[in-house]
Amino acid sequence: MTTFITSEELSQLGWLLTNAPTAALFQLAVQEYPELTNITLLQARQQFYDRMLIPYSAFYVPPYQQVYKDMVLKDSTVHFAKPNWQKDNNIASCYQYYGFSIQALEKELFLARPNTPSDHLGFMLTFSAYLLHRSRMEPEIRNALEKFVADNIGLWADQYLNLQQLKAQYLYPVWVTGLVAEGLRQLRANLGIGN
Repeated sequence: MTTFITSEELSQLGWLLTNAPTAALFQLAVQEYPELTNITLLQARQQFYDRMLIPYSAFYVPPYQQVYKDMVLKDSTVHFAKPNWQKDNNIASCYQYYGFSIQALEKELFLARPNTPSDHLGFMLTFSAYLLHRSRMEPEIRNALEKFVADNIGLWADQYLNLQQLKAQYLYPVWVTGLVAEGLRQLRANLGIGN
């Protein structure tokens, strides 16, 4: 039996990828993922910054679609190009066409800069949630959602999530990306999109 993801759940997954954990969220996370009892809220926040937000960290894994097109494996290390906000014009144009603004989203200040690329997985999931919500009242929007997910949230997103899962000592990012992977699986199944 397929579980259907709601637009609210999808939006929450986007939020998790673009915001450090709050105290209330961390308490809920510990209940769901008991391994998190091994770290404090401060450590969870630092893990989010190191693995999911700050590109200057040696532990960072970029959540941008564009960098996976040019990634290189050298000496058992994955190397990514620097994200370029000017490279993702198709994504930004799509957001604009459907009246979606990443500037209006709650997110870490680092992601609020004007040169932040729009192809961040958290933004894309939140946009997908926006389209999913609209598709309930505007059935023709479902086609746009299917096309957006099929064209833009594919193999690269799975690679990103898998790379986050490889570093088990980073418990908070492992928990978040595990939830996102399951949500993405549900979304694709709901839309009839295979991997």
